[in-house]
Amino acid sequence: MMLPSQEKYLIIGLGNPGRDYLHNRHNVGYMVINEYLKSTGIKISKMKYGFGVETPRAIFLMPDTFMNNSGTAVKHYLAKIGGDSNKLCVVQDDMDIELGRVILKFNGGDNGHNGIKSINNSIRTNKYYRIRIGVGRPPEGMEPADYLLSDFLPNELEAIKNGIKKASDGLDIIIKDGFIKAMNQINKTKRQNKKEENINGERI
Repeated sequence: MMLPSQEKYLIIGLGNPGRDYLHNRHNVGYMVINEYLKSTGIKISKMKYGFGVETPRAIFLMPDTFMNNSGTAVKHYLAKIGGDSNKLCVVQDDMDIELGRVILKFNGGDNGHNGIKSINNSIRTNKYYRIRIGVGRPPEGMEPADYLLSDFLPNELEAIKNGIKKASDGLDIIIKDGFIKAMNQINKTKRQNKKEENINGERI
């Protein structure tokens, strides 16, 4: 039996479509959605504005509109679940969090992330949840944009795989028990650096 639309979650994994971007740091949102759906045995299909699946509890989507137009897909599917941004969770990469660390947070600024900026502009609010996965900082002399569009290095794979798994487990908690329980579970790990103490000017 389907639940009323307002009781459904919208889970968005950010990234860029296409093989050239498949393993990029900027595509870690895609990686988490893929991990979760694979772990639950749910088949991914083509959907309007991307790839994913709709279940009785949630709509999962990896937008194919490219990062800086992510808001188009989010606006469409948010309306489909009743327009309540408190039921929206966006999975994103974050350079201000150490590699592989995961934080679940409500609201905040875009911090220069083009996908978040597009979503905020499209739905006219930043009042939604975000699972932020640390991808580390670019080395000296490397532009942030180039860093985000680069692949993880071999010595980084274990940390990012652990982060993806933790974020995927977090999605499972959200679907079964809600955001507050998921936040308590995901964020209980001790902070590792001062940048994580204050993300976008708001304490986590």
